[in-house]
Amino acid sequence: MKHVTPKALAIALLGVAAAVVLIVMMIRTGPVGDEAPAPNSAPVAAADATTPADSPPGTGAARTFVPGGEAKPAVAPEKPAELPQVSVPEPGQWDERISELLTNQDITNRDAARELIAMAADKRGTDDQRIDAVEHALNLVDDETYTEDALALAVDPSLPEEMQEILFADLHNRDPEISVPVADRISKVKGHPLAEEAKDFVDFFRDEPLDTPEPGSAPPAPAAAPAAGN
Repeated sequence: MKHVTPKALAIALLGVAAAVVLIVMMIRTGPVGDEAPAPNSAPVAAADATTPADSPPGTGAARTFVPGGEAKPAVAPEKPAELPQVSVPEPGQWDERISELLTNQDITNRDAARELIAMAADKRGTDDQRIDAVEHALNLVDDETYTEDALALAVDPSLPEEMQEILFADLHNRDPEISVPVADRISKVKGHPLAEEAKDFVDFFRDEPLDTPEPGSAPPAPAAAPAAGN
């Protein structure tokens, strides 16, 4: 048998150890030459903050993004006020027609009020005829139908001054849930002669939310200016 020198034995043992180390490394890292798949480094596209949230199917409703919160439906602009679409006789027949509207039991209060409002808005009539019509109309318009039937007349800046004052005074006798929004609309009409008074009316109720006066009570009159020299 061939004699193995200590030197050769040491070299053999070193080779075995190296082979063991290599095998262990291959087990842990995979075969040499194979590359681990690169992580997906592409950033996920962030959702556009201005993208509207899903709307109910078929509605196409616009929505407004609120930072830090959910998207909310956009506020629709106020609907323009419209006069009642009813036929009005010639001004020469108004006296007779007004009498009929007030006495004919077959005509409902709302139908009578709508026709009287249309008369009041009709510039063919004299100021006296239109004032007569609006006074009777306001006696027949209830709070539930005021916005639909009388709002267009109340916000009209071209009416004779006395008619505007009658319409504004009538608001003091109505529920604040009706009178305050109507006054607010008047206050925003450019060139309306009662815009400032309407704004004061609105501010009075908004400044006193816990002590709302009963319908019919008027906001306090503004304090008189001090006399010169005082």
